[in-house]
Amino acid sequence: MKHKIGERIRKARMLSGLSQQNIADELELTVASYSNIERGVTDITVTRLFQLAKLLNVSVYFLLEENEQLPQTNERENEYQKLLSTEQKLENRINQHDIEIEWIKSQIASIQSQIQTFI
Repeated sequence: MKHKIGERIRKARMLSGLSQQNIADELELTVASYSNIERGVTDITVTRLFQLAKLLNVSVYFLLEENEQLPQTNERENEYQKLLSTEQKLENRINQHDIEIEWIKSQIASIQSQIQTFI
């Protein structure tokens, strides 16, 4: 459930045109702490939920209920979907780079162990 609420918070934030930094500043949180809320890593308090609803100009029900619709324009929804798609592509690239980095580290470790045999 945390993840779904976080996704709805993120969607409302992106549609509102606010950055994570904007929201974090308003809530007096670090960006990392706020990001954890959006990703569903951290539970959100009721007080913060109401603050967020006010900042994002949505109802608390929208943030809690999947069936509650956010009033929006198709243009904003399209922009949101493009951003979401781009974000996913970038996350995939980061994950691929992480895999490559781990492979490189294993190769370095192998070479270092071979070097040790010469010492």
